[in-house]
Amino acid sequence: MNEDAKEHLAISDKLFSAKTTLDSRNQEIADNFYIERADFTVTRDIGDVFADHLYTSYPLTASRDLSDQLGAMLRPKSSPWFSMGLIDDNKEDHSAKMWLQDKTSIMRKAMYDPTSHFQRATKEADRDFVNFGNAILSVIPNRDRNGLLFRDHHPRDVVWNEDETGTVSGKYCKYKYTIAQLKSLFGDRCHESVTRAKDTMKEMQVLHVVVKNEQYGIKSNLKNVSLFIDVENKHVMEDTPLRHNYYVIPRWATISSSQYAYSPAMICGLPDARLFQDMTRILLEAGEKAVDPPLIATEGAIRSDISLMSGGITMIDNDYDERLGEALRPLGIDRSGIPLGMEMADRTQQMLAKA
Repeated sequence: MNEDAKEHLAISDKLFSAKTTLDSRNQEIADNFYIERADFTVTRDIGDVFADHLYTSYPLTASRDLSDQLGAMLRPKSSPWFSMGLIDDNKEDHSAKMWLQDKTSIMRKAMYDPTSHFQRATKEADRDFVNFGNAILSVIPNRDRNGLLFRDHHPRDVVWNEDETGTVSGKYCKYKYTIAQLKSLFGDRCHESVTRAKDTMKEMQVLHVVVKNEQYGIKSNLKNVSLFIDVENKHVMEDTPLRHNYYVIPRWATISSSQYAYSPAMICGLPDARLFQDMTRILLEAGEKAVDPPLIATEGAIRSDISLMSGGITMIDNDYDERLGEALRPLGIDRSGIPLGMEMADRTQQMLAKA
């Protein structure tokens, strides 16, 4: 591995290490608003039950509705929502406009080709953008180089830095490939331990780096360089000049002290979501007690297990004198606070919807 690749591997380690606190915050946001993505700091199995710690699904549906609105408003499939043009409108004569309209049509067909996965990737990116403030999309030619391929990447697996103008510069993305996939993608450029491996389903960690050309030692007129590094073996499998940025990273609200954006909706909504979950839990417990109150039993007067089912019978000692009080009776529950609790929960839900 050359020195430039070692440097970028070290940079990625520092960036991922510095992002651990951000991952913790995103984990809490996901636990409340985007439970399918709640694997920033924990490892989830395929069969894990989603949202088993929540008492209401309202924060989840509020987040989903907001992200669905993005796609419906900005990318309506039934109508043209983008067009190509020149920065200088004065240069657009008739022939130029005809050419641009033709290329816009070609681009639209390439994007909505089912094999491009454009709709899937952008829908996933909308959810990331709404909840975490950042979305990471890769746009590349497909393997047969006869169309485009769009992919959305987990915010946990991608870090980046900014240049002196505040623009996203170097991007570092973690992938997990099986040895069979590595051999298929990179062939004899894989490390010799990979080419000799017998267990083709073993997963290997790969780091993909996209940086400006002046940050890596390749002689090329193209502005970017793409590196695929086998992290375990510290081996560069591919270093290729790029004409494009590879990754598209829309950011919602940014602050000057961080290259990562945040979601104003989630920053405002997270306290209300925590409060709403607690209030819902309390109201559910209060309602359960009101409908099925706890019982008070006189010690020594009950001769059998207490049967609470419909038509159940509980045996009472024949010698017990009920003038001393009922042997079995419901505990008195003060229900006067339930309407106030419901009103407070409604207000919290309205604040959450507003956020």
